Amino acid sequence: MHISLLNSGSAALKRNLELLCMAPISNPPSSNRGRAPSRTPPRPLKKQTCAPMRPSKSRIQHVPTEPDSPTPVPEVKSKPSVIDVPFMPLEDYESDDSDDDSDFEALGSFVRICSSDSDYTPSSSDDSIFYGQGSTIAGTQDGAEVLVMSLHPYSRPKEESISTLFQLVWAVLPPVPPLYESRQLRKTKRPSATDCAHTKRLTRVVYLPEIFLPIEGMVAQRLRSISVDFNNPRHREFAMRVFPWHTAIGAVKKDTGEEFDPIPEEYDAAYPFVSSAHGRKRAKPDGILVLRGEHPNEVTPLCLEVKTHAIISGTQNPLQHVQTSISGHRYGAHKFNMPRFPHESDDHGCSILTQIWSQLIHWDAKYGILSSMDTTTFYARQGDTLYISEAYGPNDETLFYVVCWILLAIEAFPSLELDLPLPDTSWWSRKTRLNKESGFC
Repeated sequence: MHISLLNSGSAALKRNLELLCMAPISNPPSSNRGRAPSRTPPRPLKKQTCAPMRPSKSRIQHVPTEPDSPTPVPEVKSKPSVIDVPFMPLEDYESDDSDDDSDFEALGSFVRICSSDSDYTPSSSDDSIFYGQGSTIAGTQDGAEVLVMSLHPYSRPKEESISTLFQLVWAVLPPVPPLYESRQLRKTKRPSATDCAHTKRLTRVVYLPEIFLPIEGMVAQRLRSISVDFNNPRHREFAMRVFPWHTAIGAVKKDTGEEFDPIPEEYDAAYPFVSSAHGRKRAKPDGILVLRGEHPNEVTPLCLEVKTHAIISGTQNPLQHVQTSISGHRYGAHKFNMPRFPHESDDHGCSILTQIWSQLIHWDAKYGILSSMDTTTFYARQGDTLYISEAYGPNDETLFYVVCWILLAIEAFPSLELDLPLPDTSWWSRKTRLNKESGFC
């Protein structure tokens, strides 16, 4: 299983995704895609079960001292400071008399996550440093209780405070970098003619702010059962590549785009060049999660789309219309008419929905992530309906939810599944039903 990057985007987010899947990021195939139908049909709708409720106690949110957007890099760039990450030496693996498998004793539990639920035994490790003395985990309900504890701030962690995989991913994201040019990267391109010509068309969007409720407690409980030992060099290396404070080291200091082509000679080589690319025949996702198989017959359950925070942010959200609940209709569906021609997509919201939907259809994926690092949205496809989460900010549990979404996409264990409700269109007026104009109705 690996994540394939079709375009470049937010380096920090992609590094987190790569290591959370514990597999390398590979370059995408350059040939046209002629994929076979998915071997695994989507699960049928099930009657909604009673999911464990998150405790009513509100979680104490961490408000970082750093500004939401770092100070722009000056015209004359000085050499960036380098933070020394204390990796332990790894050269003595072959001379170690212990069993090699013991090096992965704790993180090996992550692999066993794919086994049956009956093989799972909760951990009894003490995590009182995070959520108070005397708390225990005794079921999914208790697993949800740890979700009210405060997130680890964006700062160098104290190693003694992280002893489980859950604590490693229960942290805020780094602040987003500034745009390299205030007038650029504020537009998203219209969908291509191929995107608009899909026969499987999006017609309804259901906003589910509680979309993680059926799975978050279970995932938290599982992750708490996986130990992280910083005295183990392999655990340390894994942790350094997952925890946001460390993954942000060496990342780009500014979002860049096609205008930097070729790379300017004066561009700081210490940081990678990031550029976006738009497919002429289709809108390519910025990343795909490959579960198994080889191109063109690989199984891809998840797509990743990255935008700049000039397009999607906490203060400017082109999807706000569909990320709003319908009064009196818990599962009320918003009507959406996909454009049949590119020129009919005249706003960012319409273009983005058409883009991410066509990606899911083309790659036969059920799940997707849309992120600008400033906000992150999760979505799932079923029939002609897109189920969409709320927009999570960098100070929310976004990194943890990325883990939840990946485990859900790869079907990590049998009982991990969403309860997607039937879309409610009873509130649609006759005018809404007859509306054929492209975009939101």
